[in-house]
Amino acid sequence: MGRTCVGRDSLAAKTFTGVSKRVKEQWDVAQHFLHEDVFRGAIIMIWVASFGGALHAPVTAFYYLELGATEMDIGIFSMIAAGGSVLLSPLYGWLLDLSGSFPVMTFSCFLCAMGCLVRGLATDTTACLIGVALLGLGGGNLWIATLSHITRHTSEARRNYHVTGYLVQVGVLRIAGKALYPVADGFFWAIGFREDLPRFRMNMAVCTVFCFVGIFILFKHRDKLSQPVSTDIQPLVEASRSPTQSPASAVEPQAERSLSNVATSGDCECEPERLAQTERTAAPASHTISLVLCAVALSGMAISNSVITLLWPLFLHEQYKWSPVEYSYVLFASSILVTAFVSAAPYLEGAHGHFRSAIALSILASATAVAAFTAPVYAGGTFAGKSLHVAGAISAFACFACLEPIIKSVASLYALPSSQARAFGALASAQGIGDMVGSYCGASLYKVNKGTPASAVLPMVLLVVPMAVAVAILSLLTLPKTSLEKSESTYSDDSSPLGLPADFDAPVVRGGATIRHRRADRAAEPDSELLSL
Repeated sequence: MGRTCVGRDSLAAKTFTGVSKRVKEQWDVAQHFLHEDVFRGAIIMIWVASFGGALHAPVTAFYYLELGATEMDIGIFSMIAAGGSVLLSPLYGWLLDLSGSFPVMTFSCFLCAMGCLVRGLATDTTACLIGVALLGLGGGNLWIATLSHITRHTSEARRNYHVTGYLVQVGVLRIAGKALYPVADGFFWAIGFREDLPRFRMNMAVCTVFCFVGIFILFKHRDKLSQPVSTDIQPLVEASRSPTQSPASAVEPQAERSLSNVATSGDCECEPERLAQTERTAAPASHTISLVLCAVALSGMAISNSVITLLWPLFLHEQYKWSPVEYSYVLFASSILVTAFVSAAPYLEGAHGHFRSAIALSILASATAVAAFTAPVYAGGTFAGKSLHVAGAISAFACFACLEPIIKSVASLYALPSSQARAFGALASAQGIGDMVGSYCGASLYKVNKGTPASAVLPMVLLVVPMAVAVAILSLLTLPKTSLEKSESTYSDDSSPLGLPADFDAPVVRGGATIRHRRADRAAEPDSELLSL
């Protein structure tokens, strides 16, 4: 008995320590984004937009139904929104690489605000369609433009942590927004909006306010957001520093004769865009092919994800007669699990490899999605049937969410630093095509058995096909050798997700360079404990 108790206590302590460490690491990434001028404006804007957009997420499908839209109309709305990413993402990526992030983000945020306003004031499906189109052209590209801005100013060795950190932060704020939907809905009810449609309309239109706040933030930081990345250099990707050298040696003129000496001197970290290690002007053909294959795999994932995303609220409304408030509760629970899975992505990659993790998640996502929508056929509307359905759907969403950053972070390693935004634009287009196909096919197949518990079984079974294609592609890919070495040497249990030892203080700015000093009690420790940046 004593041994069992000790074993359980030890497991609980290790679990608590591990979770605490992961939370602290995500906090470190957020702190890093706020401390670096080049990230600050973009990340605060997307935080505001993510929270505001999530406030109406639980009611969106129900609002469409109140306007008289059919399931097929809702599928078309999703297609139009995804079409905006397909049409403009490559253009936005090219403009972002060419002229900096400010004009692209501002224009996207403005279109998002107008789309939310038009959709919120819509009186029929035609006006709603116009609002959705504006959202697709603007809001549909805002999150990918922000992610592109972050990756183009991040070294390869840290990119997977920045991508994951960005998605976790967005996920946490979306959780907060979805959790507050019952409060917002109750507030509008209390002030006189007793009918469903006017109350839903208020919830939908409030997002406009957050978009305009985001635009104000972008204008406040426009100088830093307008800086383009050099087209002929790559960011700093390695550093091996000697603790005996002084911080000042990192900026001495003679260090310019060897850029690797600049990167390896002193206890400092200069901004990645200010340093260069090698010159690269073109990616190998094999990297381009691999990037295209990643885009195809991402498109297959998007097809399957869009099917379940579209059909879940419709299924709950039709089969279980749930309201938006009840749907917000399961959506809130789903968001928590999704965020936990996304934050675990780098550790899954580190423990099992990029492609093994992606393949396992693809198989698990398909299996749980099929099980979720098959359970009601056998268990009906019983508590057990509802529980199995909700648990399976939430698990599928979490697997899809964890799979996305893994594919995107791997794809970014095949693109040059000077073309990161264009690469992410192409990935967004591929994902948008997948969303369009999944939305149309899901809505069409849902009509076959509409009104029965089996209405969503056929779409769920067929979503296995694009996931099988994604699995086949991921089985063929291999990481670039240099990127693999860097990614494997970057993270350890004693480092932060930024690739820095845990004993580094917060950054300070001196002479235009960002400096990180080691604490005095660790200054004499071996050089091997300083990890690659």
